[in-house]
Amino acid sequence: GHVGIRAVVEFVDPEANTWNEYVAEAHGFRKYYHNPYTQQTVWDTAPKVETESMLFCCKVQRITNHSTGQSAFEFFVLTKKHMYFIEEYFPPPPPPPKPKARPKSAVTKGKKGKPADLLPPDPPSAPPPPLAPEYIVRKKGDLVLLRCVSLSLLADHYAVLQFYEVPAAPAPAA
Repeated sequence: GHVGIRAVVEFVDPEANTWNEYVAEAHGFRKYYHNPYTQQTVWDTAPKVETESMLFCCKVQRITNHSTGQSAFEFFVLTKKHMYFIEEYFPPPPPPPKPKARPKSAVTKGKKGKPADLLPPDPPSAPPPPLAPEYIVRKKGDLVLLRCVSLSLLADHYAVLQFYEVPAAPAPAA
């Protein structure tokens, strides 16, 4: 499970892997690098952006429907820059194939017109292999904006994370 989570965390933070190399003919074929994610352009060498390394990861079972007892599993992942809640989702198995219709020649009639001999039944099919889990990022929080962490000591054990709000960008002048 943690290998899949590591891949999700690296995918969610694309900044480190999006530097593209170009050559500027007008500047003597000098190399430059552009990051379309951050819209930064630099000469000569791309900045070394540290990838998200996991500091802590745990799997938590969360009740999603109290009346049916349905639950989901989530990973809480803490990195140097962010915290994530990533849901582990198992897609439902595909429906079983419909039984094949027997040809009319499968039944032979006896003297009185009743079925006498039937073909042997089809062997039972093996259950389909379990599907690989899918991972859905439910929440991502920037640790720079983390304001407060509160933990309960009650039987339900929960954490409350409060973040500072990011002000909206000003509207462009008309």
